[in-house]
Amino acid sequence: MTRSAMTAIPSYMRATRVESRMPPPPQPGPQPPTRRRHVPKTIPKLASRSRAQKLFHPVRLSNVFSRTSLTCRSSAGAEVKVVLQEGFDPATNIQSHESLQSGEWGLFEDDKVYGETFKVRSYEVGADGKASIPTLARIMQECATNHALRVGLCSEDGYCVDATMASQKLIWMLTKMRIRIDEYPVWGSAIETSTFFGLGGKITARRDWILTDAKTGSRLAGSTSTWVLVSTETRKIARFPSHMAETYKDKSCGDKWALGVGQTTQKIPDVEQEANFYKTLTGLRPRFTDIDMNDHINNVIYIEWILEALPKNIWQEAKLSEVDLEWCSEGDVNVLIDSEISVDHTNAVDGETLFLHRLTQNGKAVFRARTRFQHVAN
Repeated sequence: MTRSAMTAIPSYMRATRVESRMPPPPQPGPQPPTRRRHVPKTIPKLASRSRAQKLFHPVRLSNVFSRTSLTCRSSAGAEVKVVLQEGFDPATNIQSHESLQSGEWGLFEDDKVYGETFKVRSYEVGADGKASIPTLARIMQECATNHALRVGLCSEDGYCVDATMASQKLIWMLTKMRIRIDEYPVWGSAIETSTFFGLGGKITARRDWILTDAKTGSRLAGSTSTWVLVSTETRKIARFPSHMAETYKDKSCGDKWALGVGQTTQKIPDVEQEANFYKTLTGLRPRFTDIDMNDHINNVIYIEWILEALPKNIWQEAKLSEVDLEWCSEGDVNVLIDSEISVDHTNAVDGETLFLHRLTQNGKAVFRARTRFQHVAN
């Protein structure tokens, strides 16, 4: 290219010479030793063991390469099978039903009870630093889903349903739930959550939860719920497929109860006078993030809507100790929702206040609830 041609090219487009700056050569002298990771061929003896490690000692591994399960022997000599999560190191992280660390899980009582530990995050507590009812409901929902995954009741074709149910276009739907709170966990605490289920007949199943403080062992809450199968094509309740009685037989725990023997979900009492209800929130619109994997409004969102309708002063004067929830029909994600509330004077006793709640779409109730508040002594 001639000099006259170069002058026609803008200066910022002309090639410039860039000097190569290479790092200086290594200086002679001793080099630091290369650190190599030591992988023991056998499980080493532990010099110092935690309380959980003292209770259970590993005796054999099943499928040692993927480490899917570990059989432990307690100090009393009883063997306990523990299911391991991916990346679990039995040399340093021995699981115990009595003390699961945050994020750990296991199957207990002949693999019929599933346990998992959850940590309360900073964004899951209120102004008082304690977890809310929706937070506990989300923990229970996650625990139940993980339980179904761990015991093989989730297929690739459906959410928390086996292959046969998925082929018949069936999904689980929650119809009733009762949550009883003994003590609210605080920010940063670990919650040991155990869950189990049992078939209640030809069309209903029961699932319970027990929540305890992982550090103190004190009971935090208990819950029971009723579920039905619904067809995704007709959106109507369906009977259990014939294979379920045999498939779920070894996985169900029908003789165990979270709220006491025979304690199940309760029907919300009917309100005689419509005028007793008054609307506190209107025009609620389901958000995009409120829709779950079954393409309907997530169950916890209903709880949030009824709590928002409560008078603000009740939270300073009393503690929410129990909620009864009843899903009357499937909510339409495209229709606005009104949250209505009424005071239940009939069933309240001294020292407590009861509220009846109702969520409606076009005047039709899609969800009902009752909240029980225990008044705090000044």
